[in-house]
Amino acid sequence: MNRRSFLISAAAFGASVAAAGTAQAGGATRIVDAPWGLNMRAGPGTEYHVIKSLPHGSHVTKIKKHGGWVKVHLASGHAGWVSGQYLKKPHGGGGGYAVWAVVQSYDGCLNLRTGPGSGYQIIKVMNNGEKVEILASSGKWRKVRHKRSGKVGWAHGAYLVS
Repeated sequence: MNRRSFLISAAAFGASVAAAGTAQAGGATRIVDAPWGLNMRAGPGTEYHVIKSLPHGSHVTKIKKHGGWVKVHLASGHAGWVSGQYLKKPHGGGGGYAVWAVVQSYDGCLNLRTGPGSGYQIIKVMNNGEKVEILASSGKWRKVRHKRSGKVGWAHGAYLVS
């Protein structure tokens, strides 16, 4: 994907998130806490088919609860059921971002980049255990804000855990 296509996609994504946020102002925001991902199903139980898989750190809006299952709505417009044990409240008061720690990278550090891919320029080298706030996702990449320096960039989601 070239830079122009990426910027157009990012702008469209931002607009859809803003619109969804306005439409769902009454729902409670939750964050997916499942490092392997979380199946969103057509109904409240494992017997229902999987609609989509939600990546760890995804933001969802809680609609209602049925037993241990929670019906959620995504900014994309999708709605379905997930197991409530894998949802958590956002940390902190402002912004609703999840706080994650950088851990277990092979060489002890993780690059913060200008875009969602290894071909983008490195902004900062983050060490294992440093904290970041998740701001957005693009495939396996996460747009993050480094807690200590305040720098914003992209890091590979495989090396981020809550």
